[in-house]
Amino acid sequence: MDALGKLPLGITASWSAAFAKRNMEPEISTLFEAHSSVFEGCGLTLSRTELNLGSSYRQLYSDFNAYGYVKGLPAQVVNDCLQGRPVKPSIGANVDHYMSMSAQQIFDMFRAREVLRVNTQIYMQDHAVIITPAHNCLAYGAMDTAGQDLCDWSAFYLAPLLGLPSIVVPCGFTKDGMPHGVMITGRYGEDLLVLQIAAAFERNTGYGQQRPKLSFK
Repeated sequence: MDALGKLPLGITASWSAAFAKRNMEPEISTLFEAHSSVFEGCGLTLSRTELNLGSSYRQLYSDFNAYGYVKGLPAQVVNDCLQGRPVKPSIGANVDHYMSMSAQQIFDMFRAREVLRVNTQIYMQDHAVIITPAHNCLAYGAMDTAGQDLCDWSAFYLAPLLGLPSIVVPCGFTKDGMPHGVMITGRYGEDLLVLQIAAAFERNTGYGQQRPKLSFK
């Protein structure tokens, strides 16, 4: 049996439908909760004890997102933003956010990240993984700016903030036929365990082989 087919015993997973206190679309929460028994069938014990992200988590992820976004941009794109040339709105917004941050704010951002890292490390001594819905709202169209405003990405940022392994796997479809996903985040360095749990979930559901019903007009 290959490594992905094995799953260690005695795994406790944090099960959180509203991780980071997101405003969840009821259908997403219901669909997520309906799959708790599947993960338990994979051999996991689910805990509803929440990770305390702290009062500054949303500010931290917003600041760090802008910081990381700008650090990853080509210099020419940053220069275009600074010189007022047309750029993608999200790029402009993140560059503006980063440029508005003072040295003290950047220091506070890294200090808050370290506090979160320690708190998460302590929490994950008792929780091998954190399982959450991959999104809080229903799928929206590429040009639907109102839909974009409803999407809260905060749950995605724990992994990149702290360098943790994370994966999103298919978790069925919402009533409108759009795909739904579940996110699994593990301890630092335990990438294999995250993949093993994801593989076990896919084996038990078959979602990875399903495709949405599409119609083209």
